Amino acid sequence: MTKEKNPMSHREMAAACFNKTWHYLDLIERKSDEVDAMLNVAHTSYWHWTQFPDHTATNLSVGLWMLSRVYAVADLPERATHFAQACISIGQEHKLPPFYAGYGYEAQARAMSRANQSAASESLAKARKLCDAIEDELEKKMLLDDINTINVGSA
Repeated sequence: MTKEKNPMSHREMAAACFNKTWHYLDLIERKSDEVDAMLNVAHTSYWHWTQFPDHTATNLSVGLWMLSRVYAVADLPERATHFAQACISIGQEHKLPPFYAGYGYEAQARAMSRANQSAASESLAKARKLCDAIEDELEKKMLLDDINTINVGSA
């Protein structure tokens, strides 16, 4: 068996899989096999984030957010909620900046938007409040744009 000359590092694989996940998220419609591929590549990205020694809580938070997002898109709200809560927990535990904390609540609202509109509205309110604390205008706009794609009755 020959050894690869330039194998990708876990960090590179995590980023490559994260970017590939966006390919599937950007599709207007997904076939069943594309949904499966989207879920698999998102999990692969997260796993690679956990494998390099100097990964950060931010890396894990973003990976958990992505997992929640793909499960919400796949219409699997229980799994989406699970990963959103894990994203929120890691943000709280590590006192991540408002941008990342806000995305945890954005993920939770998206996950709950069909099943529990009241809880989704509460999560959206928390995400919006955290937007006020984001100093970087591009980050603030990014989070607000994503928040505004979530359809909740009174939100």
